[in-house]
Amino acid sequence: MIGYMPGHLTWEFGKELQKLGVEIINRKADKTVFRDRNLIIGASPDAANNFGRLAAEALLQKVSNLPS
Repeated sequence: MIGYMPGHLTWEFGKELQKLGVEIINRKADKTVFRDRNLIIGASPDAANNFGRLAAEALLQKVSNLPS
């Protein structure tokens, strides 16, 4: 799955991604973010704050699992 793709990207680039099995999950720019293992994506520039928070949480989770 992938978040929002602006304008013409869904036409050509999006078609190629869909051939590879990627599902575009939303149709508009908003503040949503999505995490799949180590991949973190935001739906638009409006998602920047939420993206930063999710990235920080993921990094903290990663370092808390490191051996001492």
